[in-house]
Amino acid sequence: LRRPRRLRHRLSMDPTHSERGTLLQINAMKTTGLESLRSVRPQASPFGFPRRLAILASICLLLVSACELVLQRSVRAPELTIEGTRQLTDDTFLYEYPAWSPDGMTIAVWRNTTNLGKFGPDDEGLELVLVDVSSGELKVISGIGYANYPTWSPDGNELAVMTYRRPNEADSNDGRFELGIFSTIDETWRLVRCDLCGHPSWLSDGTILVSANLGPDSSGQRQYGTARVDPITGSVFDERPYAGIDSNLDTTSPTGEVIDMGGPFTATSDGTILLMTAMVDVDCDGIWVYALDSEGPVPLIDSPDLNECDPALSKDETRIAYTTQLPSDSLPPTALIIANSDGSAAVTLLEPARNLHIIRYPAWSPDGTQIAFVYGDFQLSSPIYSTLYIVDIPP
Repeated sequence: LRRPRRLRHRLSMDPTHSERGTLLQINAMKTTGLESLRSVRPQASPFGFPRRLAILASICLLLVSACELVLQRSVRAPELTIEGTRQLTDDTFLYEYPAWSPDGMTIAVWRNTTNLGKFGPDDEGLELVLVDVSSGELKVISGIGYANYPTWSPDGNELAVMTYRRPNEADSNDGRFELGIFSTIDETWRLVRCDLCGHPSWLSDGTILVSANLGPDSSGQRQYGTARVDPITGSVFDERPYAGIDSNLDTTSPTGEVIDMGGPFTATSDGTILLMTAMVDVDCDGIWVYALDSEGPVPLIDSPDLNECDPALSKDETRIAYTTQLPSDSLPPTALIIANSDGSAAVTLLEPARNLHIIRYPAWSPDGTQIAFVYGDFQLSSPIYSTLYIVDIPP
């Protein structure tokens, strides 16, 4: 959430740009400690300390590095004990972007076992997981590494994700964006090339809507917009440049603010209307609606007192769920809100007392009676971690 806005977009479109800082720093600390230990000589140190003290200091440095590495992997989000919530995962990993299967029995969710964010240095730590809603049993889907933004086919027989590596191939296709399509019937993958695509959403007509870099326009400026992908043939068609959004994925608010529209969106089942999170600097700044072929996005939910994020439409498209935070706090309290799809009749569904962790990425169950979400620490500092929950929606 607190990623610099230009960097955030580049990361969302370019997985080779890695958040490697924490692991590299730890490795550097370990290396420094080892080199310090190796560099100890029989003579006293330049500061006059006995060599035994120098050895002890080096050992302490190694222990501190090791402890930090262990702690990085052992922190988990606190348990939510709010009535109506149920915890589905119980580990130290980072979960993001849950998606319900059409039958409501399974939640697909992306997770990172390295706790370093979606572009951490360890590809093997990036997993697609299927969670049984009734039992909480987890099934890791193998055969592909980076797998983000899961979306189900209308019949529930397939699951699409964005990936940038071919399964079981090391070099020739690294860095190439593809749609990975997983069959839940025979548990196999097939790949559809989709250069510079992102944020897939499987539509009711069987095609997949994606955000895309559409290449330069007539004046040489980059064009971003949407396109559709045929998951069978792999053809990309119906490319539509955004209107009212410039080559930096910016638009202008009614008050003259520059708004970044480059984040994930949720789409109606026919792909004609997008709900987008507006960003100002590093903060969410409201939920905007964009109708394809309109003159541009307009604010839908944009309170001056709250930062609204993560819009999610119910399956019948009559309601919306989203998260809020207070804009003035560095570690803000968070809430899960549900409202009518036009933003009216908003009701606070969850508002945890703790303000060190936040709710993200709500997703409606197909019958509209529950919402899946993740709760944890999403700051860029390490470790980052989250837990998958579902919450009942009162009648």
